[in-house]
Amino acid sequence: MNGEPRADSAAVAAVTLAVPLTGDRPAAVAAPLLAACWARQVARAARRSGAAVRVEPVVTADYAGVTVESLHSERRTLHALPEWFAGAGRPEPELERVRAECLARLTTDERWSDGVRRTLFGPAHRYGIGHDERTASIAAFKPDEVTRLSERLLAAARPVLAFSPRNPEDPADLADLADLREPGAALSDGLLAAARPVLAFSPSNPENPADPADLADLRQPGGGLRQPRAALPNAHRPTDHPAAEPPAATRPVTVSVPAGADLVHHLRGTPGVPLGSPDKAAVHLAWAVLGGRDGLLDRRLRGERALTYSSAAFSREFASGGYGLTIATCAPGALDEVAAGTRAVIAALGRGEFPDALLESARERLVIQYHRAAHSSRGITERLCGYALAGLDPGESARYPHRLTRVTRHDIRRVAQRYIDASDDSDDSDDSGDTGHEPCDTGNLALPRQEHGGGTARHR
Repeated sequence: MNGEPRADSAAVAAVTLAVPLTGDRPAAVAAPLLAACWARQVARAARRSGAAVRVEPVVTADYAGVTVESLHSERRTLHALPEWFAGAGRPEPELERVRAECLARLTTDERWSDGVRRTLFGPAHRYGIGHDERTASIAAFKPDEVTRLSERLLAAARPVLAFSPRNPEDPADLADLADLREPGAALSDGLLAAARPVLAFSPSNPENPADPADLADLRQPGGGLRQPRAALPNAHRPTDHPAAEPPAATRPVTVSVPAGADLVHHLRGTPGVPLGSPDKAAVHLAWAVLGGRDGLLDRRLRGERALTYSSAAFSREFASGGYGLTIATCAPGALDEVAAGTRAVIAALGRGEFPDALLESARERLVIQYHRAAHSSRGITERLCGYALAGLDPGESARYPHRLTRVTRHDIRRVAQRYIDASDDSDDSDDSGDTGHEPCDTGNLALPRQEHGGGTARHR
């Protein structure tokens, strides 16, 4: 939002401050606007201090916050983020400009899964919030409502901070961050003094499962080892509001979305696993075997039957739940055959009917995706905030490639049967096309972001 242009990720340091989206559903709906206001306020404070940084809002299904980036040579300027953020929650003087930018930035990626997520998680859960609802609400919020929601969210739960190391290959660099273990301590009259944020350190080498042990060896100023604390105490996790309840649906959901006069999207969603599930790596790999060019779906629906123009399969994991989704774009007349073919492919996956070469190719693809993401300072800090808010060891992210190598064919069959190949009943389906989505051109079909896994195959 201000400061120097973005540099290569290898030369950039980052810090993310994440505020948990608690059981307050209106605040969760408003999260993109609140984060945009916070980012604007942080940018002003940074500019007043003379810092050359880039400030961006960040919003996930579990938190809203800001990420600040600087050149590694200026990384110590990032230590001031708690002070810059202390003014967040105040009325935003340029609200209408911030609102317009926020609405323009809102992605429609999630729109394709709105109906599926709403059914899987229930309309009261924050994971069921749809694009249309969020857009309409953000456009309608009055200034005093925005201020009130921001204050309420900031007071409800303490934020989490994650800093990137200067050199992800050098464990010694983590020692430079030790003085930030309690970054709110100096703000005696600021927001973070009461919030007592928790710092989630990124590992010195995000690709090495052993490196999380380095996180314990952080020395306090003046000597003495500082014991690491739990990422987010149970008392600060939302538990007492409908928006925080576990997902409601336990069976697959199918939806057909019109995509113009001669195209339709067939979506099939299934309940997934949360971020901390021991099955996460196996679930990712199962969905990766399904999706992507030459995945099981592509082989069956396009390669053998020439039924689809594009297809995708992926899973997403959140702090307290997850889901998986297949999307196939076809002519309306082929919809029934595509739906039947999708069910048949998923059933075959549950029986273990896939070649070894496809499994190894999917495994290699996920590992490569992980290694690429591990070299983005911003990607590391934002991911680690999600882990911390889920109550997980931030270093768990570093163990992902190792966990992938241990997934067997038996694991794929097991998770496919449990999470993907559940019974489909027509009562759970909505083939009417009345899903609240507008028609679109499938050539521009956008798919939701995922942490790892999944794939897309497009053919025109």
